[in-house]
Amino acid sequence: MIAFLLCMGAFTAGCFLFWSYLDGEAQKKTQSSAAASAPDHGESMSRFKIFADDITPGEDIDPKAIEDRYTTVEEVSAAIRKAGVEQSNLIIGVDFSASNEWQGRKVFGGRSLHEVSGNRVYNPYQRVLSSVSQTLESFTECKRIYIFGFGDANTKESAVFAFKETEQPCYGFDDVLAVYNNVAKRARLSGPTSFAPIIRKSIEMVQKR
Repeated sequence: MIAFLLCMGAFTAGCFLFWSYLDGEAQKKTQSSAAASAPDHGESMSRFKIFADDITPGEDIDPKAIEDRYTTVEEVSAAIRKAGVEQSNLIIGVDFSASNEWQGRKVFGGRSLHEVSGNRVYNPYQRVLSSVSQTLESFTECKRIYIFGFGDANTKESAVFAFKETEQPCYGFDDVLAVYNNVAKRARLSGPTSFAPIIRKSIEMVQKR
């Protein structure tokens, strides 16, 4: 849902997904035996960095979160650069499962979290897409942002669908919002919610580059 979109959109460059997926399987056996003696940095964060080339298998990494002291998108982007990120391929996955209806009844005035009202930034997905795209588009090549949906009546838990024909990227956050608005108005929510299709798609795209 929204938490997933934040995670996938803001912090899932294609290369990071690819490495973490492959490395995760290799680390499963060593994690259980080392858990008792390893420092508690968080099981996943202790091994993750932005770029796979910086990773040494078994290396103990002390993650340093970016402190939240920012008031503008520009300040956040500058902090990300300072943390060492120079360029990334941004792939956004949007959940169109029926859980958006159920959650909307609880937290969005009884409406679907995907409800689109005119052209203004309004629903939670629009707000997240706007923030993520504005913050990270400067790190992408030519402001290219790839965006896919999953969990709708057509793809369910088995595939993703591209927001643009032939899987063309969006160019900048205005384009991301525009295509999302069009898709959200006609998408048929279904499910179940599964992140596997968007992870597989991200890996596929990285392997082709």
